[in-house]
Amino acid sequence: MIYSATSTVPFANAETEMTILKAAARWAWKEAGNDADVNLIYEYLAKYPMYADKELKEDSGDKTVFTQSARILAYNLRDFTSEGTYGKWFCGRSNFDISADEFVVLELEHLKPIKELFKVITLQVINAVTQDLYLSDRSRRRLIIFDEAWQFLKEGRGALQEIIEEGYRRSRKYNGSFSVISQSCLDIKQFGSVGDVILANSAFKFYLESGDFEKAKEEKIIDMGEFGMQLLKSVKSNRPKYSEIFMDTPYGQGVARLAVDPFSYYLFTSDAKEKAEIDHIVKEKGKDYAEAIEEMVEKYRS
Repeated sequence: MIYSATSTVPFANAETEMTILKAAARWAWKEAGNDADVNLIYEYLAKYPMYADKELKEDSGDKTVFTQSARILAYNLRDFTSEGTYGKWFCGRSNFDISADEFVVLELEHLKPIKELFKVITLQVINAVTQDLYLSDRSRRRLIIFDEAWQFLKEGRGALQEIIEEGYRRSRKYNGSFSVISQSCLDIKQFGSVGDVILANSAFKFYLESGDFEKAKEEKIIDMGEFGMQLLKSVKSNRPKYSEIFMDTPYGQGVARLAVDPFSYYLFTSDAKEKAEIDHIVKEKGKDYAEAIEEMVEKYRS
């Protein structure tokens, strides 16, 4: 939260600031237990060293530097308190609980324009999802998928990268799996070191039609012989009839065709014009989305 508006953390004071924040969290827990929230953390920092632990007071020496750091942290945190712009999402008890859900979709698209809010909520949501995997019943299989993976994994997203990298390394032990979806296989190079972890720990790889395969082979992202490359480059997308998928698995390689019924096609379509027409039908004709899709099927596929 404190550095959500920037892509870098000032490492010169990072250790000191982390120590102060941990002390703030301990104090907040002692004061309110599970009801502790951002407001208490802010209060501790803003009034530092009033609530500082006894041992911190004794060992800190000149408190001026520490007080200055604490006040800066409080200033940066203020937007996330109940008095700040984003406080309503972070103050009070969390009601985010997916432990009993079978299928969960977390759509964060509308937060993207608000950079600092997007970064904080994304980190908290991903952390909550992965912790649910690690702490839940291992007899239940879990699949965690990140669509548009570049927004989580591009350089500079250190905390997010660490969580996803850990997930790729650990999830199998918990009867789970991690998957990322990206527009191009070349994106893996933009993910830094976590891209290497993804490649090394991905037993299954699925490829749609792309013009990037030769470049990906040169970059050693794809490791296939001549026949495999020819088969991979033969993959085509023939919407709305079908899409071909090249599957690289521990059991072999091959091409499959995904063909869906007309209703499902318009339900899942990512085509901008088709989505716009569906939204237009809903807005202008007062129909619900199921009725709008039925109209699209009758208009174009009957």
